[in-house]
This record gives sequence, structure tokens and C-alpha cells, in this order.
Amino acid sequence: MAKDFDPRRILRKVSNSLLRVCFERNGVIEGIPWDDLGETQVEPIFAAWQKMPEDKRRHIHLVLLDINELADERGVRVLVEEIQRTAPDRLDEFHAITGQADRAMWTYLNVKMAFVVAAYFARAEALSTGRYWIKRNSLPKQAIAVTQDHREALKTALAEFYWDEQLRGRICEIEHYTRSGGSEYFFAYLDDYPDDPVVFDDDGHLVRSKERRVFDNVFVFNPGDGSLEMYAKGGKKVYEPLQQRFCKAVLGLDVGPADPQKPAYTLDHLLRPDRVMRTDPGDRIISVAITRVRLAPVLTRKDFMGNHEWCFYGWREGAGHQFYGPNNVPDVWSIKKVNPQSMVHLTEKPVELARRAIEYSSKPGENVLDLFGGSGSTLMACEQAGRRGFLMELDPLYTDVIVQRWESFTGKKAEREAAAGV
Repeated sequence: MAKDFDPRRILRKVSNSLLRVCFERNGVIEGIPWDDLGETQVEPIFAAWQKMPEDKRRHIHLVLLDINELADERGVRVLVEEIQRTAPDRLDEFHAITGQADRAMWTYLNVKMAFVVAAYFARAEALSTGRYWIKRNSLPKQAIAVTQDHREALKTALAEFYWDEQLRGRICEIEHYTRSGGSEYFFAYLDDYPDDPVVFDDDGHLVRSKERRVFDNVFVFNPGDGSLEMYAKGGKKVYEPLQQRFCKAVLGLDVGPADPQKPAYTLDHLLRPDRVMRTDPGDRIISVAITRVRLAPVLTRKDFMGNHEWCFYGWREGAGHQFYGPNNVPDVWSIKKVNPQSMVHLTEKPVELARRAIEYSSKPGENVLDLFGGSGSTLMACEQAGRRGFLMELDPLYTDVIVQRWESFTGKKAEREAAAGV
């Protein structure tokens, strides 16, 4: 789901120096007293924008919409990903910019293709948390080289389906992008695509815009795990035939409907109360299970929907331990989940969850170790609780996310230190 959009709020978030370049590139040379404006005085800018010709005004509107979508931790991560892929020599300049909205605007002004593609991916990620995002597994785990023939075949397949079923889609267009990591993204537009507004490009030439449209369908093929994800409204009667058409057009496969009764993974045994969590005797660990209640139950094949997650709390067998929490802490913690629109990691945990665990089992100033840094929630909790956090994260993209979260929270600049002996 796209974020709420308030153009004045976005204008306030972007530095005047970057707004000035943006507006001047789009033909607004006079009428805005840039040198006299404070950083949040946006009314003269807004008024000048509204007086622009329709095509230019619409272009600025689309740019601000995308900045709105990209101005959060998730959007910054996608921008980093695309700049690293398309213009890695400019990544240091990007990191030197402070403020998420400023980083998005700088990318639009300086690495435009990365901005355009990142906006596509950010909108797709926003849709992936909604009810119309569907996933099926068990497809071939092999990379594909997407060609114009693939796009034409998919275009024809979608146009035929939507015309037969909904009397629309005779005109269809497909945009394709490969994401870092190998996932293939296909964005499908129907019917109104030829009505794209005519806008000015950076050289002042009139072109028909194909940027940042509201797409009807998204298909994401992940060769690493052989899965197909897609966005399509209309329920099973729509997404099942669309899955089949995509597999035929792009993968060259004839597939039947996905088996809804076949789970991707069998994990129910982990929730059995009598399950023994086996460890090696040499580990000398005694563990106590704690659960975190899910506010939104998860659909399962059991009689009851899963409404909690497991955490584990323990210490070495025979060793003493200290508990620093109050004497009335229950073994079920009700904690508000992370808003899907602001998530920067697929399995991101609330900072409050980590903070409670840290405060109950350590004292201020003590060390906390997290070997799977992920989104950095543990580090944020350490900052809040006055502990020294030590995190490890293998993925460079999420390492950047952790650093950016820490910098935003503390207002400090992270420093990179050479490893000992290097």
C-alpha cells in the first residue's frame, strides 16, 4: 500500500538547495526567493509549482510522489542497492547526504536511472505486505535471460486474459528490471498506458513519460528458491490463470494451479508443547522458552491459528545467572509489531522486544552480542538501554541499513575502523 502523500510535508523534508536544482531543471527560474527562504518555508515554492504548465507540474508531482515512497529506511536501502549496481563510484556522495528525503532527491538529480528503478522496487515492496500479494513455490531454481520476446509473450498473454475476463487490457505494456540478487521484476500496465503525459526530459525535450505509473500487475520470479510472487487484484480466479500465463510466457512451463494445501515449510512441530529442544551435551545449556504474542494470528493447517512466536532464554548449566527484571514479568510479551510500511528487513523485530530482553538480563554499560544483525533492532535497543552493542551482519546492504538507523537515532556519524592487524 502506498504511503499517504502530503506535498508540502515532502517539500519541507527536502533541503532548499536540492529543491532549487530540481525546480530550475524543470524551468522555474524566477518567482522563488531561494536566498531568502528558510528551510521549512515552502509556501512560495508550492505556489510557484502550482503555476507551472500542466506537463511540468505533473512531472514534479510524480517526482515528489516517488521521494515520498523512498524517504524511509526501506527506500534508502533500495536506493543504495541501485546506486551500487548502476553508479558505484557515486555511492560515497550519496552517503555524505543526510536526511532520507534529501538522499532520494539527490539520487533523482544525479543518478536518475537508479532513482526510477528504486521507486519501482519500493512500490513493489509496499504492495508485498498487502492482501493481493501472492506467492507460489516449486518452480525451477534457475536463472533466466529475459529478452524482448519474453516481454512480448507476457504482454500478449495478459492482454488476452484481461480482455476476455474484464473487457480491458487490449493495450498492455511490460517494464522489466533485474534486481540485485537476481530476482526478475515485471511491471504490467493496462489500457491507459498510451495516455502517459508528455513531459520535458533533463535536456528540455518533450517525451512521453513512462515513469512511476500505477501498475496493474507485478510479477517477481526468484530463481534462487524457485518462487513466483505476484500482485493482482481479483482473488484466485485472477491470480491463478495469471500465474499460469506468466510461467508459459517467461519460463516456458505449463503449470497447473498451485496446491494451497502444500506448505512451503513444515514447522508446526516447533510449536508442540512436548517438543524437546535437543542440544549437544558439550554445550552445557539449559533453555527456557518465552513466547511473543502476535497481534495478527497466522493462518495454519492446525485447528488453532498461530498467535505467538518463540524466544529462548538460558544460561550455562551449573552457572549462576542474574535476572534484572521486576518480579511480575509474564512469559508472554505483548508487543506492537513493526509497521509493514516502515520495515527494512523481512524478519524485522520490534526494538521494544530486544530492549526488554536486554534490560532483564544485563546491567547498563555491559556488552550485548548479536551475531545476526539484520535490521539493527538490537543495536537500537542497546542505545536506548545504555548497553554496548556488538553486531555482525554478512549482507553489506543490511550493514548499511544498520549504520543508517544508528546515525539517524543518535545524530552521530559512524566511523569505519580497520580490523586488528590490517
